[in-house]
Amino acid sequence: MRDSLKDIFQFSRREQSAIIILLVLILVMIFVSIFSNHLFSTRQFEVLLADSLSIKTIPSKNSIEKISESYPEKTFNSLQPEKSAAEILLTPFPFNPNKLPDSEWKRMGMSERQIRMIKNYEAKGGKFYKKEDFAKMYCISKEEYAILEPFIDIPPIDSLSSGQHSIEKKRIAESAVISETEPILTPLLINQTDSLELIKIPNLSPWLVHRILKYRNSLGGFVALEQLFEVSGIDSLKFKQISTFLVLDPEQIKKININRLTFKELLQHPYLDYDQTKKIINYRERRGFIRTDDELRTIVGLTSLEMETLKPYLNYN
Repeated sequence: MRDSLKDIFQFSRREQSAIIILLVLILVMIFVSIFSNHLFSTRQFEVLLADSLSIKTIPSKNSIEKISESYPEKTFNSLQPEKSAAEILLTPFPFNPNKLPDSEWKRMGMSERQIRMIKNYEAKGGKFYKKEDFAKMYCISKEEYAILEPFIDIPPIDSLSSGQHSIEKKRIAESAVISETEPILTPLLINQTDSLELIKIPNLSPWLVHRILKYRNSLGGFVALEQLFEVSGIDSLKFKQISTFLVLDPEQIKKININRLTFKELLQHPYLDYDQTKKIINYRERRGFIRTDDELRTIVGLTSLEMETLKPYLNYN
């Protein structure tokens, strides 16, 4: 009996080494699970916002003490830096983003740069008609918008006071007088025009021209002017201001060859995501070419609306 037990528990040197390593790993896992809260506790850093999309942290002792004194009940979570920074710096209250004084933006926790960009937008005739318009501001990150959105209170247009209506009418009238003195711009072909022509459109900034052209190249061209809403920074007001200077030229659309392009090339199109592109490539490798819209819709799992949106850009040759 003893000999058989001895045979069972007798290990070679290699087996003994493996058992020791396994025991060490088990002990490390137990240690980590017990002390994880201390090892990975949220750390407090001084937050420096270079802009709404860039957050830098300085893990110095002075920084920790400084932010602890400024925000005694708030901690900086380094695992979610943008969200944590927004939660620390913003102190939202119910507000209408239209014509809000600088002092109120500061009281809310907005940076000087963000306030300046919002005021520049308003100075050019920009107006927030709905909450989503505020989300399109380049200086507002999605984390900041998520915190501010419940507090945004934009009254319906019909509820504006007569005084506000008068001011708005006066502004429109002044704009009309100015536009009469400006040279009439010939409508531009949206899929052929370049940056030098687009920049001539009133109320269209250089950075927005760059975004429009970049998105046009990614799409392969615009088949409807309403696709401009998909460009970051274009809201209903901006669309009204610039759409009258643009006309469609759908014959210039550059189609994507669904059967020839590589995974990386297909993925660059705005209307195809990672999973959809992967399904197309896998099907081509197993079954061969895709021949029809219905076949593609079944393979990828597109909705009717998604298929109609993508259809003008497809080529099966």
